Amino acid sequence: SFTLNELFKRFDALITFFGYHEGVVLLSLEGIVSYLLVFFVVALFVCAFLLIPSHTDIKNRSRAIPLFGLCGFLSVTILDCVADWFSASPNSVGYYFMAMAFLLLCPFIVISRMEHLPIVLRRIGMGALVLFFLADSFSYIRADAKSGEGARARAAHWLVDNGYSQGYSTFWNGNILTELTDGKLEMTTFSLWNSRKPYKWLQKRSHLTEVPQGPVFVYVDEEELSFSEVPCAIDEHLIYNQEGIRIYRYEDAHEVLERQDIQWEMRDGQ
Repeated sequence: SFTLNELFKRFDALITFFGYHEGVVLLSLEGIVSYLLVFFVVALFVCAFLLIPSHTDIKNRSRAIPLFGLCGFLSVTILDCVADWFSASPNSVGYYFMAMAFLLLCPFIVISRMEHLPIVLRRIGMGALVLFFLADSFSYIRADAKSGEGARARAAHWLVDNGYSQGYSTFWNGNILTELTDGKLEMTTFSLWNSRKPYKWLQKRSHLTEVPQGPVFVYVDEEELSFSEVPCAIDEHLIYNQEGIRIYRYEDAHEVLERQDIQWEMRDGQ
C-alpha cells in the first residue's frame, strides 16, 4: 500500500545504498560520510525541484534531466508500493538506477548556473562533489566489507569447522559460500525461497537431479526473511543465529525438498 511508512522505507534503503550505515562512530570517516549522506540525498531532490520551474523550453537539458529523474523515481516508487514487491534492501535501489543517475547530475547543474560566483569557485564546488562521491564509495566499501562479507565468511567457516559440506541457499549466497571456503561447501541454490525448482544457472548440473546424502544445512539471511517466506526456516532446526544470518540443520535432504515443495523432473538421479 502507498503509505508514508512505505515511503520512509524506500528513503532508508536509498541512503543505505549510497553508503549510510547505522551504529558507526560519528567522528570516524564512515560516521561523517554517513550523516552527510542523509543531507546529500535530500539535496539531490531539492536541486531537482529548483531546476524545474525554469522559463526555458522543456527540451532544455537543465530542465529535462530533473524532470526525468523525479518522474522516474516517483513512478517506480508508486508502482512497487501498489504491487507490494519491494524489499527494504539497499539492493532494491537498483530499480531506481536510471532515475538516480539523472538526479545525481542536478547538483552539478545547479552549481554551473550560479553565475554570480566566480568560475573558480564553481569548479571547486564541483570538485568537492566528486571528492564526496569518492569518500562515499570508500566508506561504503569499507562498511560492506566489515558487515556483509565478514558475516558470511564467519558463518561459512563455522560450517566447515563443524563438519558441514552440503547445503541449500538462494543463488545470491550459495556461490559466495563456496568461494569463501575454497569449495569445501557445496551449495544447491534456488533463485528465491518460493521457487519450486533449483536455479538452473551457475551451479553443477547434478544439483538439478541428485539429492545430497547425509545431514544438510539451509542458509538464510534476515534480508531474505523480510520479503519471502522460507519454508525451511523452522526454529527447532536452528543451529546458528548471528549477525543477521540463520542456519538450519536437517538430517535428511528429502525433508528440505518436501518443505520447499520441490518439483523436479528427476530426484536421486532417477
